[in-house]
Amino acid sequence: MGTPLVITCTEEQRGSCMWFWARWVTNTNEEGAWSEMYPVYFT
Repeated sequence: MGTPLVITCTEEQRGSCMWFWARWVTNTNEEGAWSEMYPVYFT
């Protein structure tokens, strides 16, 4: 099982947007296709 991604921000960065892509990977390192771009807003 993979490690979760944890990103923190400062008070000044709240409301900022970060874009990311994701894909799955198996325990035997098979990789899936990349996803669409997703926005994440710091709260």
